[in-house]
Amino acid sequence: MFKKFFGEVKSLNLSEKLLLLLIFVLPFERIPSFEVAGFTLKLSLFFGLALLLSLIRDVFNKKIALNLKNYVLGSKWLFLPLGILLYSLIGILWVENVSYWLKANVALGFSIAVFYASFLVFANLAEDKMCRERLLSLTLRTVMLSAGLILAFGFFQWFGDLAGLGSNITGIRNLYDADRLGLPRMHSTLLEPMWMGIYLLLPLSLLIADKKAMILKSQVWRLAMIGSILLAILLGLSRGAIAVSALVSLVGLKHNYYEIKDATFKNLSLSSFLKYGIFSLSILFIIGLSIGIFSKKGDDPNQRYNKGFGVLTGHLKRLNVFEEPEAGKRTSLSDRTIARKDGFEIATASKHNLFFGVGAGQFSSYSKTPEVFGGTSWVTLLDFMIDYGVLMLAFFIHFLVMILKFCKSNRNSAEVDSKFGFIYFGLLLYFVGFWLQSFTTGSFTITHFWVVAGIVSGLSLSPSKVHSEKSKIPAFAGTTKF
Repeated sequence: MFKKFFGEVKSLNLSEKLLLLLIFVLPFERIPSFEVAGFTLKLSLFFGLALLLSLIRDVFNKKIALNLKNYVLGSKWLFLPLGILLYSLIGILWVENVSYWLKANVALGFSIAVFYASFLVFANLAEDKMCRERLLSLTLRTVMLSAGLILAFGFFQWFGDLAGLGSNITGIRNLYDADRLGLPRMHSTLLEPMWMGIYLLLPLSLLIADKKAMILKSQVWRLAMIGSILLAILLGLSRGAIAVSALVSLVGLKHNYYEIKDATFKNLSLSSFLKYGIFSLSILFIIGLSIGIFSKKGDDPNQRYNKGFGVLTGHLKRLNVFEEPEAGKRTSLSDRTIARKDGFEIATASKHNLFFGVGAGQFSSYSKTPEVFGGTSWVTLLDFMIDYGVLMLAFFIHFLVMILKFCKSNRNSAEVDSKFGFIYFGLLLYFVGFWLQSFTTGSFTITHFWVVAGIVSGLSLSPSKVHSEKSKIPAFAGTTKF
């Protein structure tokens, strides 16, 4: 399988290979990374810059034609991200902290750069259906390969910490180890469990939509991957990630229901029931046994099993899931509630703040208690409004709506090749889930969102739209064909 995959990758040009490498390293956010002059350098930064340089070379060598007129005709909202970046740069005129503003704009600039890079790679193949389908197939498999690796490392991290391995081996942060919480919280190579959940939403959504197992070529592997992703999100104990992944899974189950309701006892395989049932029971048994044996709560072996599961419920209480905090006691939920209120007050403090924002990365400069909130209101759209004002927020929401409309209109379209038609439903699940989860976090510069948005923008261009100067339909507003 891997031999065939790498054989197909070899046939791609340099820019296409670098795009796949960028997609592969997207979840390697904290491990490995490097701190230089206050900036965190990640693998995605190096491969993203390499991709940009390669595309610039292709443009100068005329391997890629930048026909801006056709791009505008294909997608009138294509240049909105660039407008957001230019508007952010103007904010230097009124920002309080230039250092924070610079860091925020570096992150925003890189995110928007990879958006256009991803768009350009797929837009360049708009007139070559076979090559674009091949690159799309490789992209989907690259996502699964990368997700599989961070899942494997995540489970090693979780079980390793329970077994007493040091953080220098497991890579777990002190904030999330068993010594601190009684039970580790998995975050794998990402900064924290919440970010792991946000990333895993992408492969989860695609696999749920892929009823015919076009990506992994096996229903057994598909279901095993879905189960592993859901288990990893559960062990991360991020409430937002758990809620959104559960919702995405339920919607996906409803989407696949017509296949279940047509089944009869004659065509159902007993071996399939046994196979999937044994797999599910094995996962539950391993979790329970591991918590019972390795839990650091309790020295008496006869009590470890019960105390191990007690740690889980106790940790959820500590996260303020089941009960209100004691008077005067801080919890993550109470902190975020105060942060959101504080953020709304900043955004509406004056007409200038409301319409122009306070400038990128300036939340900490205006917040009453910045040490509590970490420079964010923990709501992505509210953070966007704080930085850029309500008008830019409206344009940003419209950009998202256009993407959602495009994915929705193509999910059951007869014009889309049936082999890959499922990805639009998967991407619809991903974007909806991503923005639902954005109400529990505060970042609009998550790289994988912009890469996927760029790919969707590139897929929206078809030969008919590239050549037709009479087309006035926005790329995200109707169906296309490759």
